Amino acid sequence: MSLILIDERSLINILLVLTTLSFSQSIGNDSLYYWGGIVNKDGALVIDFKKIDNTSGIYNIKKISDFKKYSKGDAGDASFFTIPKADVANLVTSKQLEEADYGDCYLAVYAVYDNLYGLIGYGAKAIDEGDIQPSFTAMVKNGPKKIEFKNLPDGFPEASKKLLEQYFTFPQTCEGGFSNIIFGMNHEGVTDAVCHPNTKIPDDTSKCADGSKPKYYLKGYKYATFYDVDAAGLKDLLTRFGPVLILSGPKLSYYDHIK
Repeated sequence: MSLILIDERSLINILLVLTTLSFSQSIGNDSLYYWGGIVNKDGALVIDFKKIDNTSGIYNIKKISDFKKYSKGDAGDASFFTIPKADVANLVTSKQLEEADYGDCYLAVYAVYDNLYGLIGYGAKAIDEGDIQPSFTAMVKNGPKKIEFKNLPDGFPEASKKLLEQYFTFPQTCEGGFSNIIFGMNHEGVTDAVCHPNTKIPDDTSKCADGSKPKYYLKGYKYATFYDVDAAGLKDLLTRFGPVLILSGPKLSYYDHIK
């Protein structure tokens, strides 16, 4: 299993019909697997069954080729890099986390352990030219508070709907808010921890801690899973989506980013 960042707005053809894909269907190496739904103005994650292509109502499966390339890079060009090699070591994302960067709020630490810290930080640089330490506390604050379902298929059991609504909770806290990151990024984007420090959940993400206006990156993006691509497929992903996180084989680790 491996991860990339995707923007559904870059889909060449967005399918608005419900198909018969099974929730447990295996995914080919030509497809991506990711959470459906968007966060509305009331802070609810809305799963609309008319806008997904998976009968589970939660996950989408789409062909990699359905997404436009984010860059002008060519998969056959050996000189293409999502970020110039000489720049990587000097990026804010590459710097070691100090205890003062997270304090008693371990969201950023969890993100390092889960390898999302680098994916989001380097993604902000490659896609939006943002040299930042991602604010995971702001993403949690901008994420959903609850889940809602629309246009459920005929015969969908009410008990199952209530069970899903109870199961998917999204606490906006340092302890339980990690599941909010993907949705907060999609809803509002990613800010710099200088603006919204990772030491606590901000009360208001419309302004930075110093009162200035936040700059957001990667708004509209989610992360998606892909499987079993070969070297050519990986090059295509890099030119199509930007930085890629490989979790199969020897697991990448950013543990040395934390003191």
